[in-house]
Amino acid sequence: MNDIYNLFPEPIASYTLGREFTNSEKTALLNQDWRPSEGNQTSKNTFVLRKKNLENIREFIRLSISDFGRTVYDFSDEKTKLYITQSWMNRTMPEEFHHSHKHPNSIVSGTLYIETNDSDVIQFKKPGSDTSPWLFAPKQWNTWNCETWALPIVSGQLLLWRSYLPHSVPRTKGPNARYSLSFNTFVRGDIGEEHDMTAISLK
Repeated sequence: MNDIYNLFPEPIASYTLGREFTNSEKTALLNQDWRPSEGNQTSKNTFVLRKKNLENIREFIRLSISDFGRTVYDFSDEKTKLYITQSWMNRTMPEEFHHSHKHPNSIVSGTLYIETNDSDVIQFKKPGSDTSPWLFAPKQWNTWNCETWALPIVSGQLLLWRSYLPHSVPRTKGPNARYSLSFNTFVRGDIGEEHDMTAISLK
């Protein structure tokens, strides 16, 4: 074999806050009214990033999704930009999990990790693997033959991915509760091309 071309790769972008969360930020993020979700709990508030004392967190996420849009979609903020729609907190206690899911009505989704265990991961699933007619058992897994991939996560880390990508949280093994902030995005501005009859202006 001379080469393998990795066509149509799936981007998972990682950003680092680069500092500790302040006490006021932690209070705004962790003090929630919780409701049951599938395997863990989620906040009743689905616009958490609108709360006071989270201005710096919002700006960090805004800059990160702008960078993702430029790098992955070649967006320019002057013409097309991503913005946060809904945002909510997740709480996963020891031995809890979160089911496999994706985020409809969103372009890019993300999670900022607030408090984690050393063993915590997020697991991504290959799109379409549930309907694949074949299941092989390779001796060694790699990026071409795997159907799931677990990424380690740490406090202060932000992950961004395209919202159609299925993901889940395996049953947690650490001693502490895991807290994270998740959000969806959409676009403002112009997308598509007039000459292709695909142009849309979203204000």
